[in-house]
Formats: sequence, C-alpha cells, structure tokens
Amino acid sequence: MNIAETILSEFAPLHREPESLLREELRDVENYHAVLLAVATGAATNRAISEATGIGEPSLHYYLQQLTELGYLGRRHPPTGKRPVARHVRYALEDPLLRFWFRFVYPNLSSIALMGPEKALKDRIRPGLDAYFGACFERLWREALPVLYEREGVTEGFEVGEYWDSDTQIDVVGYRQDGWTDLGVIGKWPHQQ
Repeated sequence: MNIAETILSEFAPLHREPESLLREELRDVENYHAVLLAVATGAATNRAISEATGIGEPSLHYYLQQLTELGYLGRRHPPTGKRPVARHVRYALEDPLLRFWFRFVYPNLSSIALMGPEKALKDRIRPGLDAYFGACFERLWREALPVLYEREGVTEGFEVGEYWDSDTQIDVVGYRQDGWTDLGVIGKWPHQQ
C-alpha cells in the first residue's frame, strides 16, 4: 500500500486517525493542533511555537507539557552532561504518524480534497519528502547509537542527541562519560558540493 491509499484518501484507515486520537485524549483540540502543526513545520523553540500559534508563552507551557506527557512531543537539548538551559530546549514530534500527518496531511486537507490523493501526493507532498526522510534517517541513527555502544562494549553512561548552536548543527552526538564524544553528520558537510 502507498501513502495515497493508506493516509490521503478520504476513507483511508489513517486519514483521520490523528484527529480521532487527539479528541480521545484531549480537550481544546484546536490549540493542540496548532502546536503540533507548528512543530511539524519547523517551529522548535517556545518562542517560535508561540509565534506560529498565537498562544502566549505562559499558556503554551501547558500544551507542551500535555503533549510531552502523552509522548507526542519530545524535549530535545544538546547532550552536554549538564542540565539543559530553557533557551536550549527544542521540541520535536515523537510519534511517526503524527509527525507525517501534521507535516503533510493536515496542512493540505483542502488540496487533497480538491486535487485527489494521487495528484496531491505528486504536487504537494512528494517535493518535501526528501527533507522529511532525511530527518527520519537522523532519528534512526540516534536510536541506533546505543545499540552500537552495546556491541562495542561501552559500559560507561552516555547521552545521545544532537547538537546545535548559532553556527553549528551536528545531527548525531553521543556524549559518553568515559571521555569520548561521538559525532555524526548525515549528508554533506557545508563545504562539500
């Protein structure tokens, strides 16, 4: 089965699944939709999510906390072995279906209805899939690093995540208590063509 048949078609099994899931778990679904849409389309910090949703930062904390407790959102911070500073925290969608649905389906519901699933997939969704799958691949590597550590016999504690600051983005970081830090960048280095 493909994306058009399982998610985009009006009567597809997963077409409205995320909405049903949220309505079962939460009230005031519109604000949660806004938060999830903002995160799925690139807003990752409190300030960016607040600006994208129009929800003030003090109120936003409640929505972020609820979505995090349900496992839909995850808090990210660079692994440094220290407690994260609030301004270094980013949010990401944890649930794969919600991540895809809020990135591609929800913002395109009217286009999907007008164009049909196949054309909407071709014109509206497919152009963004490479970048989307690149981020999925980065996640896969972060999930795989603990398995690699186990195979290598690493017995010290470690943190796995990603690192960012104003000048640098490192996709995979393993910060180990034995003094090693493992780094991985998916794709090309900035100086490569």
